[in-house]
Amino acid sequence: MREEAGKGQVCRPLADDKGTAGKFTREVVTMFLNRKPSILRRLFLSFLGLGVTVGIIFPFYAQFFVNWKPGMYVWFFIGCIVAGSSIGLMNYALVKLILIKRLTRISDVANAISNKDLTHECRIVSHDVIGDIISSFNRMAQTLREIINRINDNAGRLGSAAETMDDVIRGASEGAEQQQQQVGEVLASMQTMAAMAEDVARHTGESAAASTEADEQAGKATQVVNQAMRAVQTLADTMASAAQVSATLDQESQNIGSVLT
Repeated sequence: MREEAGKGQVCRPLADDKGTAGKFTREVVTMFLNRKPSILRRLFLSFLGLGVTVGIIFPFYAQFFVNWKPGMYVWFFIGCIVAGSSIGLMNYALVKLILIKRLTRISDVANAISNKDLTHECRIVSHDVIGDIISSFNRMAQTLREIINRINDNAGRLGSAAETMDDVIRGASEGAEQQQQQVGEVLASMQTMAAMAEDVARHTGESAAASTEADEQAGKATQVVNQAMRAVQTLADTMASAAQVSATLDQESQNIGSVLT
């Protein structure tokens, strides 16, 4: 079986995991003190129970083939129980060394990923169900990395879209302000035009009054002119009459002169 360390040295060589008997004893004691459900505790008890059971059964089987010396059967029985217990402990130690340590490395990689470090990958070659578990775990980690990358890409695009939206909103706001300013200018122009219309109306009223007064004055002037024309006509008639009278007098004077001569 070959093992390789992934990124971050999460999967370490077996030499780094070498333990001592004291460490193994402390682990066993800690496992028994912890009363929570534990698969390892059940596995340990199963191996130990199997070893003790074999140690108890073996002396009864061996008595069909062995002639016991006086007083040795008890010691043989005790030795079988001790040997069976030792075999159970050794089996558990081998399982923990070969299998559990590899599963522990998978747990280390999972903890690294849970701490937001997606660069880790556990590479353990094992052409069995353990290898399938490791491959499934690595595929899950790869899928998680791809999902995170897509989320980051979508977040980047969303940020760009948000910036574009801000620019559009800013442009619309500026356009609205300009339009509001133009509307204000139009309103001011309308107010100015209204004031001018009032002035025109006022001046129109004054002009109308002046026009009426002028009409009245013109009427009066017309009357005066008519009166003057009538007076001139009367004077002309009078002067014509006077001229006629003067001509008559002149004629009479000539007649009188001719009579006197």
